[in-house]
Amino acid sequence: MSCFRPFLLFFYFTIIWTTECNSQMDIWTSISLEKKVVRKTRLKGYFGYRVGESFDDYLMFGQIRLTRKLKNKIKLKIGYRFTNKENVFGSLRLIHRGSFMVTKQWKVKKYKLNYRSNFQIEKRNQIHSKKTDLIDFTWRQRVFCEKKLIKKLFLNFGAELFLFENDFILSNYRLYSKLSYSLRKKLKLGVGYIFNSEFVSSENPYNHVLGSSLSYRF
Repeated sequence: MSCFRPFLLFFYFTIIWTTECNSQMDIWTSISLEKKVVRKTRLKGYFGYRVGESFDDYLMFGQIRLTRKLKNKIKLKIGYRFTNKENVFGSLRLIHRGSFMVTKQWKVKKYKLNYRSNFQIEKRNQIHSKKTDLIDFTWRQRVFCEKKLIKKLFLNFGAELFLFENDFILSNYRLYSKLSYSLRKKLKLGVGYIFNSEFVSSENPYNHVLGSSLSYRF
């Protein structure tokens, strides 16, 4: 566990420091189903729900993603997400997101290292209008690692940068940590923590997220 100490200490001091600043806690949860459609190609569907600290802000989303395996542990992924975001004041956001991803995996001893480059386009409506005429582009770079701790229990952790979002070269970053447990051969339960920080000033530049997930592969 000594190799995890710098990472765990960084997480600890990040949480302690940001709780002294303007921050908020959100809760995310998701359910996903994945099925093989043809050789080396799989289709995955998601449903997620996210709620803010005061339960004033919440969103629901549905997503589908097609994954194609290539050589050398490279994968191509194409996805679409529809999001309905609301709050108690009646503000409504309808968001359509298309994404194209390339992932690469390496194995170093008992660790699985993963890199993901994700280019996404979002089209959303202006507040109090159902017309989706606001367009935004984001290029996300994510690196994460997976290690088996004990039988059926896995630890995942990593970081992600958001580039060119809202016309800023570097808009924000995220730190991830997650524990996954195999309930059955193709059924996994996950619980995790995400720290999100915005480089551009806002009312809540620091965001702590507690998340849970349930996934099944056909």
